[in-house]
Amino acid sequence: MSRGLPIVLGMIALLTWRPAAADDAIITARNGTDVAEHMESIGFGDIRERPELLRAVPRFWVPKVPEVEVADWSEDVQLRKSVFIRLGISAALQANAKILADRERMLAIDLDDMPSEDRAWLERLKKRYKVPGPVTRGAVAELKLRVDAVPVSLAVTQAAIESGWLQSRFARQGQAVFGQWTTSETGIKALENDVRLATFDNPHDSLDAYMHNLNTHGSYKPFRLARAEMRADGKPLDGYALAVHMEPYAQTGEHYVEQIRGIIARENLRAADTAVLADGPRYVYIHQPEEEPQTQIARKPDKAPAQAETFQHPQAVEQPLPLPPQIYRKTQAGWGGQPKRQWWPPVQQWGQTAPNPSAPNAQAWPGRMPQFYSGWR
Repeated sequence: MSRGLPIVLGMIALLTWRPAAADDAIITARNGTDVAEHMESIGFGDIRERPELLRAVPRFWVPKVPEVEVADWSEDVQLRKSVFIRLGISAALQANAKILADRERMLAIDLDDMPSEDRAWLERLKKRYKVPGPVTRGAVAELKLRVDAVPVSLAVTQAAIESGWLQSRFARQGQAVFGQWTTSETGIKALENDVRLATFDNPHDSLDAYMHNLNTHGSYKPFRLARAEMRADGKPLDGYALAVHMEPYAQTGEHYVEQIRGIIARENLRAADTAVLADGPRYVYIHQPEEEPQTQIARKPDKAPAQAETFQHPQAVEQPLPLPPQIYRKTQAGWGGQPKRQWWPPVQQWGQTAPNPSAPNAQAWPGRMPQFYSGWR
């Protein structure tokens, strides 16, 4: 029998960059299964099997990655990938929409007849994207290279690699999905060395920072030039092709590029590069932890029942209450047994020494520390 989906819908005014007329639908979910069931209920199934659904991708929002490990997310690989990919595509499309809105306004400005308001806006945009000097045609030409979208397939795949499909300690404790370094004391320290990773208020801020990194850091200039060539040729952005320029993101270099491309091909993500964000409400998933299994203690009564003089009550023992089927399936080791965890990717593939985080400009390292999360726990 299918479990009931604990969904609480509420409508609140949206306080982000989108029009105030739009509304949020608040969804409470205990685990990945609940999220998947809600997605199915609105007609957005597994896009790897139904890529036609990418013509209208709903707006999903995760205010916070749960700090606690969620059983089905840890154990059910296919569920984890399916939900992660759908959430990631939606998040990348929303992040790109903000960038493309700035790009559209920038391209519409007439530099020969530019109002002071537009000039001031370009100054702020130039500062944000780290373009030096005054507002000139050369500066705007550089902005055209930088203020542009990141291919959805590339963003989703790197998020999966860097966060272990949202299982890493850094993702759960610091909302750090892309493993960006920091010298700030507020960063989360790795267990094996002194490297710290930047923390964020939510995973979407981590995504914004990742895209800004690709659009501004000098190590990714080849990526930006290749992206501009695709634009000039009228081609859609291709994450599989542009992945070749992600070597600086990890010391594993070419192997890292091969890993990105392998996931894009295996999970059928190339179609995501032409996905379209749908109109409609933004679905906000709020995690509601599952209740812990309780125990029931049968105690010997003070007196035997009056009409059952021969009744002998057993000694008081702890008797675990029957667990729900979905929990019992996860604890095949026995009552209270701990399910086995399968960490991904294998630790033994990695272990290179990271650059010294205390060196000058260490915070400008173009990517992440060159180990996967499973080696940092």
